Amino acid sequence: MSLHLMDILWLNQCSTMGQEEHCVICGDKTSGYHYNALTCEVCKGFFRRSITRNAVYSCKNGGHCEVDMYMQTKCQECRLKKYSEAHGMNSRGTSAH
Repeated sequence: MSLHLMDILWLNQCSTMGQEEHCVICGDKTSGYHYNALTCEVCKGFFRRSITRNAVYSCKNGGHCEVDMYMQTKCQECRLKKYSEAHGMNSRGTSAH
């Protein structure tokens, strides 16, 4: 017995129903895809402001800070670096999902 593509897609959708997706930057609950990455509103705003202001940040820990939803505001350089590494996140546009 083989599954058809529609059956596979339906099963995949059912298996993810009720599960929250998490921001690839800080791990908080996401609001959708922004700048080609699945992020929360806080991280989306930080990335947008950093790009529009051409911000340059410096890390006091040599660029090795942990970025999560509790520490996301502590080191701006490491946070912005994590954005650029996150699934092709870029400033050229957003994906509306």
